[in-house]
Amino acid sequence: LYEIKLFLAVRGDEFKQLKDDVRLLDFAFLVDITAILNELNLDLQGKDKLIFDMISSINAFIQKLHLLITKIEDKNLSYFPNMLSQLKESENVNFNITRYAEQIKNLVLEFERRFQDFKKLEIVAAFMSFPFNSKIKPAHQNL
Repeated sequence: LYEIKLFLAVRGDEFKQLKDDVRLLDFAFLVDITAILNELNLDLQGKDKLIFDMISSINAFIQKLHLLITKIEDKNLSYFPNMLSQLKESENVNFNITRYAEQIKNLVLEFERRFQDFKKLEIVAAFMSFPFNSKIKPAHQNL
């Protein structure tokens, strides 16, 4: 961000948005969340990925989002390095925790909605992965 500001200053351009601490904090949050989403994206790519692996990755990611909600509500920004850096740069910014936690909660809801069909496949995936596991219950007791 410093390089962008320097470049604009050399050109003689000025953007008020780059001086707004709240907007910069929002931008830092967006960068951090995008990096976290990119990790999932990379995990889902590649050859020889089975549906079982993808279901596991999505479920693990949703659990990670729940962890992120807890961390950010506790004001622990260890998973948000850009936000932490931005907060250190601008000490007078009002850090609205609930706003960012709500965004992550919305992301969880969206993932659960979009991948609701995976819930139907979990039993089959569990059986295919561990066919002799007695804890796996059939979808219908009549089977």
